[in-house]
Amino acid sequence: MEEVLQFGGFLLMDYAAMVVYAKRAVRYSKSLLDAQKPENSAAFYGASLLFLWMVVFSGLPVIVIFLFLYSALLLYFLLFFGNGLPVALFASGTFMFHIADLYMLLFGIFSLNCDICSMKVFRGNYRYLVLVLLVILVSTICLEIFSRVIDQAAIQILIGNKRQLRFAATSLMFIDIYLLILSVVYDSSTYTGLILMFLVVTAVLLVGAFYTSFLHAVRMSVLERYESEFKDMESQLEQSNRSLGKLKDEAYTDVLTGAASRRYGLLKLDRMVQERKQFSVALIDLDGLKKVNDNLGHQEGDRYLVGVSHALSGFFGAKYVCRLGGDEFLAILPDKTEQEAAVLMEEACRNMEEAFRSQDMAFGPSVSYGIAQFDLLGAGSVSGLLELADRRMYEMKRKRHKMRQ
Repeated sequence: MEEVLQFGGFLLMDYAAMVVYAKRAVRYSKSLLDAQKPENSAAFYGASLLFLWMVVFSGLPVIVIFLFLYSALLLYFLLFFGNGLPVALFASGTFMFHIADLYMLLFGIFSLNCDICSMKVFRGNYRYLVLVLLVILVSTICLEIFSRVIDQAAIQILIGNKRQLRFAATSLMFIDIYLLILSVVYDSSTYTGLILMFLVVTAVLLVGAFYTSFLHAVRMSVLERYESEFKDMESQLEQSNRSLGKLKDEAYTDVLTGAASRRYGLLKLDRMVQERKQFSVALIDLDGLKKVNDNLGHQEGDRYLVGVSHALSGFFGAKYVCRLGGDEFLAILPDKTEQEAAVLMEEACRNMEEAFRSQDMAFGPSVSYGIAQFDLLGAGSVSGLLELADRRMYEMKRKRHKMRQ
């Protein structure tokens, strides 16, 4: 009677432990995978009772029980989760490995300590229920440790990496097949100490093999994700640099004439002033632009601006000529004194006239300019330099106006 009560008590504990493990396993699976159907509590109770009956009362070989469990797990992940076959193989293989490996490990230890020599005698005894209870409890503990120690985000990255997922699932399948082959030993007529020690040692080694392949797949998946993200960031950075370069070009280039912009010219002057270099500037104003616009139209006025800009850029160099705005241009003359700059400007005007004649322009170019030398200002500034050049430019305009009168 006492033995019957022990058997019934352990049977109830096995059933309760199996329900708890099933619920935790499903909850953990749902936290990682995309569940397609809601949780059904009745399914846990029925499945747990069916599996417990198969393990304890059916008398089926262990390999058959494991094959049934593996098939049920695979079908469960295929039906209730929408992640595809590789994920189902990986998930079912992981659960199957822990259950089968722990069973083999604890079976070996239990049989050595209790002097069990036959599965037939073992299954008819309450001690077999103790073994089943230990397997379920240790499986539950391992599941909790696994969920807390292994980075769940890294597992999700592995699930999203098809190549590494196939590697992990294939490795698991080979390990599980090996465990299934070894399970034939459980049903042998007699056990020897050597066989049981072999099962214990093999179970420990298989844990190492499983986690080595599993962690390798996880690390490679994370590494590939980082490499992919780095390449994306690198591509975005290159795109940003190209966009920045384009914006910079637009900011430093005058849209109409193609000459350097006012911003570029002022920045260049600031840099040259800070470096205390000797240079001169020529502030150039187009004479008669309003007359061209009024008489011939703004299109011809634009041609006038473009023609002067191209002539000046061709003579002084594109990076030394900028349009300040309207009909004003600035020419920067490095290492030139005012006298040298004046000679160059006269030559530039002659070059401009020849360029306009070769293009059959309906009008000739006429510019007024003022020249200023930086080193004559001592500790001067860019604004002071341009102000001096501007005054001299208007002096030339006034003189020309008086001569025409």
